[in-house]
Amino acid sequence: MVAEAASGAYLGDPMGFPMIWLILAMAPSAQFPGRAVVEPPQTSDARIELSFDKPEYQLGEPILLHYCVTNVSKRPFDVEFGRDYRGGSRSHRFKVSVSNALGVTLPDPDPSGYHEGGASTTRQVAPGGRECRSLLLMRYARIDEPGRYSIRATHDLGWKTIKPPEGQATVTLSMPRADDVDRIIAATVALPDLEDYGGQRIITPRRDFSVLRYPIYLAPLVRLAEAGNVEALVGIGSIAAPEATRALVGLMQQQNRDVARDASRELAGRLPDPALEGRLPRRGPFNNEREEPRRYMRDAAWRPEFATPVRRVAAEWLASDDPALVIQAAFMIEAVGATDDAEALSGALDRALERTLTLPFEQGGYPRPRGAMRELMRAADVMVTLGYVPPAAPSTPGNAALWLTAFGKGARPEKWQATMAALLNHRIPYVAELALEKLPPSPPPELLVAIGPALTHADADLQIAALQAVTRLKLAGFAPQAAALCRSATDTMMLNFACNALHATDGSAAVHDIMAARLTEPGIFSEALSSLAYGALEIAGMGIDANLSAEELMATSERWKVFLQAHRAELGSGKRFSVDDPAVAGLIPRGSSVRPIKK
Repeated sequence: MVAEAASGAYLGDPMGFPMIWLILAMAPSAQFPGRAVVEPPQTSDARIELSFDKPEYQLGEPILLHYCVTNVSKRPFDVEFGRDYRGGSRSHRFKVSVSNALGVTLPDPDPSGYHEGGASTTRQVAPGGRECRSLLLMRYARIDEPGRYSIRATHDLGWKTIKPPEGQATVTLSMPRADDVDRIIAATVALPDLEDYGGQRIITPRRDFSVLRYPIYLAPLVRLAEAGNVEALVGIGSIAAPEATRALVGLMQQQNRDVARDASRELAGRLPDPALEGRLPRRGPFNNEREEPRRYMRDAAWRPEFATPVRRVAAEWLASDDPALVIQAAFMIEAVGATDDAEALSGALDRALERTLTLPFEQGGYPRPRGAMRELMRAADVMVTLGYVPPAAPSTPGNAALWLTAFGKGARPEKWQATMAALLNHRIPYVAELALEKLPPSPPPELLVAIGPALTHADADLQIAALQAVTRLKLAGFAPQAAALCRSATDTMMLNFACNALHATDGSAAVHDIMAARLTEPGIFSEALSSLAYGALEIAGMGIDANLSAEELMATSERWKVFLQAHRAELGSGKRFSVDDPAVAGLIPRGSSVRPIKK
């Protein structure tokens, strides 16, 4: 693999794209983690030097931009890097611009700046010393043509009062000749893996097929992929041309399943995904969907003529027993499907829904993928939007899922109440979960009968769907069941949904009382304290240390109980107490901290 897939990606996620870690390089220096950065007195105490390993490269060669901050003063200062790369395509705190000979700044290939943080490093730079990092230049600018380019780069260095200086450099890039191509690709294959950059102090290039993004490399990359080199597919997927799209469509039909699957993932980066135009919801806050790069690829490399062969592959893969292929197929249907694909989609839903009965339960997030179901339901949404009308009386799980999708979009077929009642009690919990999600704002009373059994069902996701229905519809009659789950749940997701339902049906005081009592439970302490603090105090953030003794947990619980009893009316009216108010003294135990709201 070239690098990690987008964070949050699940098996076969069509949105999995090559990511990188920060590249550390060059001069050794001391590391002092966990302390404040010492800034220089003035900007001129530091100098930024940018350099390349050679003055001229051929496009397609890996190009490292070396960034070095040199201390030209007589006292040491600190520089801090990191916190800006995990799940992203580059280190985003570096600001790099590339201009051509006419002074035109080239476009940023990934302007969203998406990342999920990462480790940070603070290092001291002694007088005369320097600290360096190496950057993959092509991750910061889309360079399509040969020429001489000017590069400017800066980084905040963790300095809050001093503006860091900027560095400048130039480099010449030429287009390779036909007889250079095989040599450059062979040299790329021979390089160490790009993943080896993470956390290492290196300055030599690593294997990165994404820089082979020029049409001149297409034919040899296809030959490599046909021979089983899946990394070559990253290079093909980086070429913004219809010819590369045609090649990826062909490679999806290879007998080598790894090649076929990875070709489909590269194709995903250029399909006309309706989510790019807001016609489908985004997958979630922790998925890097790289919308701007995908729009660029779609516009440059997709043509309507490719839809038919892509749909053919999708129909075949929907019948696969490999969830990764089914997910890829569902994504293709989202992008280029037609109502003629409904039968194949319904069959895939049948099989995927049956599998939910025996799949290992996924931990740690919500909504859970449940195999291929998440992507298949997105495809169902598209199918109904295109005009497909499911059977009025669904007889299979797949037809039930399509029926519920249409119902959620406003369809009300004859005798819908009876159909919905049956689906709320379906033998497959996932179908019942979908039915609960689609309950209308004012459902007939007979449909609410199913919520009680769902709240005590062995399937956790069905319980959560029932809690969400209680919250959404404010069903006060189910407050006791919500309270019971709020008092007993140990899973974080279940606890949050249960307390939300109790809040919606019985008010914040009921939740506060339960959370104050549960402060004595070490495994629940952090969630309980967070719930209480955000509900009662004027804070913008907090840090929690749960490493307390049983006596300290009990004491914290008792202090909160006294506070809640004394200020119940004020809290019920919406009052939030300042962290400086004497009334809140002792509510935040040792080791924990709060950040007040700035007024």
